[in-house]
Amino acid sequence: MINSDLLLLILSEKNQHINKTLSGNIICPLCILRTKLYKLHDGRRKCKRCGKKFIVKSKKRSRKVKQIADVIMGFCLDFSALKTARLYRYRYTDVLGTYQQIRKSLCAESLGMEKLAGIVEADESYFGGTNRKRNKKYRKRYVGRGRGTDKTPVFGIRERKGNVFIDLLPNFSEPQIEGIIERKVQAGSTVMTDEFSSYKGLIYKGYIHRFVEHNKEQYGRGNVHINGMENFWSWAKEQMFKFHGIFRKNLFYYLKEMQWKFNNRSLTIQEKALYVAKIFPCGLKFKNSTNQIDLLYGNTGFKTPLEKISIEKKV
Repeated sequence: MINSDLLLLILSEKNQHINKTLSGNIICPLCILRTKLYKLHDGRRKCKRCGKKFIVKSKKRSRKVKQIADVIMGFCLDFSALKTARLYRYRYTDVLGTYQQIRKSLCAESLGMEKLAGIVEADESYFGGTNRKRNKKYRKRYVGRGRGTDKTPVFGIRERKGNVFIDLLPNFSEPQIEGIIERKVQAGSTVMTDEFSSYKGLIYKGYIHRFVEHNKEQYGRGNVHINGMENFWSWAKEQMFKFHGIFRKNLFYYLKEMQWKFNNRSLTIQEKALYVAKIFPCGLKFKNSTNQIDLLYGNTGFKTPLEKISIEKKV
């Protein structure tokens, strides 16, 4: 098992402002300031400034930091939350919550992703289980195939031999597809797609458009193909098999996890773990993540990722 002690220093430094006990000074976790504290009869402290009552948990905090370090290592080893909980003997709910915090942190970090350029491949896919394999209460009498399915539509853009960007769309209409390409692909780039009609307007948006006709069993014409993007879809769906079903409200965060792992596939496990430890909101409430993630959806008309998909069934 790979040692997670390297992450303890980074995570401990991020927790110093919480219940700091250096030189006998205790800091209120709500004010994050050095204020006058009253010691109560039950051993707790009360802040004079805000009235917050709290317990100084130095030993418990160090155990929590160790747990987060182990869970981050399990995340970077591509373990599921259940496997990580059994391996390190932690509560499954605690591990699952930490996994979700990591995914939300990666979501916020993807906001700073640079625009793709050069030769770019664009393709759409659908994520979800087959109707006959669903739980009976989620199963439908009839579900169409292709674009008539009720699965979740996912759009992807990949720079040739480079990074990939994934986003959820309510549908694959021309305004939706053109909007995301304009936001994530530099003007003047060559965009490779299939023969789907929603891509036909790209040439009027300042892009060089090349396509292959899959309906005629044409999957490559010289340098024109989207095999790189198809490769990502195949890899991502295979990686998500180990979760045994994902609620639609969480699919966005799982896709961003796949995006980050694919874009950083050249890093070692230790380098991935160190990166996650630096961006992990250790000891902080993850209250501003949704506002940051909302910036991704300026052209879609949705307020949050949770409104994009129904939450009544698993994928």
